[in-house]
Amino acid sequence: MPPDVDLWLIDVREGRDVSQALATRVGVHHESPQVLLVDRGEVVWHATHYRITAREVRARFDEASHRPSAVSSPA
Repeated sequence: MPPDVDLWLIDVREGRDVSQALATRVGVHHESPQVLLVDRGEVVWHATHYRITAREVRARFDEASHRPSAVSSPA
């Protein structure tokens, strides 16, 4: 991953309030496990459970990195 990309992990058992706040902020219902790809505060892709694969995450990241704005951490 490029050095200007932030990767975050939320332990939902320890950070339930953070998880719920993020779900509210981005408008995506929380599930676990879950991956959210966020570009400038907008969820551009998300997946849960068996839809999460290294290949799919990489493909979606590559796709998002070709959008007009570079993939970055939430604002």
